[in-house]
Amino acid sequence: MKSISLIKYGDAVEGTRFLDVEEPGQAGPGEVLVKVDYAPVNFNDLMVPWGIYPWKPEPPAVLGTEGAGTVLELGQGAAGVKVGDRVVLPFGSQTWRERLVVNASDLVIVPPEMSSEQASVLTINGATAWMLLHDFVDLQPGDGVVFGAATSGVARWLIAIAKFRGLRTIGLVRRAADIEVVRAAGCDFVFETGSDPKAAKASISDIPIRLGLDVVGGAVSALVASFIDFRGHFVSYGAISKAPIEMPVWNLTFKDITIRGFFEGSEENLKKIVPALQELLGIDDVGTVKQPFAGIFRPEEARAALTLATQGRRVLLDFRS
Repeated sequence: MKSISLIKYGDAVEGTRFLDVEEPGQAGPGEVLVKVDYAPVNFNDLMVPWGIYPWKPEPPAVLGTEGAGTVLELGQGAAGVKVGDRVVLPFGSQTWRERLVVNASDLVIVPPEMSSEQASVLTINGATAWMLLHDFVDLQPGDGVVFGAATSGVARWLIAIAKFRGLRTIGLVRRAADIEVVRAAGCDFVFETGSDPKAAKASISDIPIRLGLDVVGGAVSALVASFIDFRGHFVSYGAISKAPIEMPVWNLTFKDITIRGFFEGSEENLKKIVPALQELLGIDDVGTVKQPFAGIFRPEEARAALTLATQGRRVLLDFRS
């Protein structure tokens, strides 16, 4: 069957290849055979061939952290799903292939109002957003949360979940042209990263900002922290700039900010993904949250897909036959 697999470490494009691999076999007890429909290329997927992700498989190895598919076959005792159900695939299940066998208990059914394309990016974007807004601070209606990379897929879900909970959202973007895009997605306040942080903070001084979320690193970390109020929390869940966190000392000494890290693939967080997605898919208007894609590629077009992804663009792999 078709796959996109790691063949060597170093470069994300040269280190991956369209390969034919063995079929997964029949579903065993409690398992299901799933046909993969769509799987995204995420930043953490690129980190595997770069050699900086915690998971370092021996090549050749099928890649892919998340996706969406359709149940083809049930193993003995498999419960909770049926043949034909559209499902969100488990985190880290090597989804860049046509078919895979997984535990039925690790699957979440996609609601009718959501497309399989959008469901394919739920495991990372949706579950991460849910945990970031629930696991660090007991946020109350009216509280604010500030986050960088406000055009990202995680940000789309942060905005949706925050709106559902009555929270106020403050998004940071690199380009002025993105301000209206993020506002249109429902973000309450949007600021360019090059704007005056003191003026921006002063314009929303009536909102208690108790949580700041950073996936960029570098100077954006400092900007996120500048919005956080006394004894708030700063959570880093990535560093797409590949730069270390910048944190002015006064944010620690004068504002007493707590700094935490978040990795969805930790043993503790892996257990939370399915419950988080089940909660997430129950929020109002869940089908209206849209993650834009720069392109959708067949597995034979892996080189083009990976090249675009390394440029910071969100792409999907289409494994439907």
